[in-house]
Amino acid sequence: MNTGSLGSATSPESNPAYAGYASASTLQVAAVGAAWRLGSITLGATYSNVQFRGLGDTATSGPNAFGYAGTATFDIGEVNLRWQLSPSLLVGTAYGYAHSSGADGRDSAIYQQGSLGADYLLSKRTDIYSIVVYQHASGTDSLNQPAVASISGQTASANNHQLAVRFGPRHRF
Repeated sequence: MNTGSLGSATSPESNPAYAGYASASTLQVAAVGAAWRLGSITLGATYSNVQFRGLGDTATSGPNAFGYAGTATFDIGEVNLRWQLSPSLLVGTAYGYAHSSGADGRDSAIYQQGSLGADYLLSKRTDIYSIVVYQHASGTDSLNQPAVASISGQTASANNHQLAVRFGPRHRF
């Protein structure tokens, strides 16, 4: 089945969680977040509601290979913790949960993601960082197939889980 051009492997249009909703005439995003600082620890939480509205309106938007109509909704929450262990060392962790309620009630998926990272300052402008991110997906994605993990900025996995590890120096100019 031809779904039209979905962009490069890491573009938003290729993310299987929502690439099938290219025919949406409107994208609506509402989000709220808060953070609390308790000494050297910062706790945070966010909630987002994302809606792909007007699905099936191919006159003003993209392809509709799956015959979607109506609205597809994503409810996304995250909790995170940052701990400044010393002036030079910061560690953090986060857990994210996303639930998609697909168009026409035909598909629904859950994406769960956990991350752990550290940042060590070598100077005011140079640091060394590392991060590990794991995602697990279940249900049916927007392409009407079993949901696959797709960590932001990475090519989607071929299965329902994905692990990304990044380590490196960073210099700010």
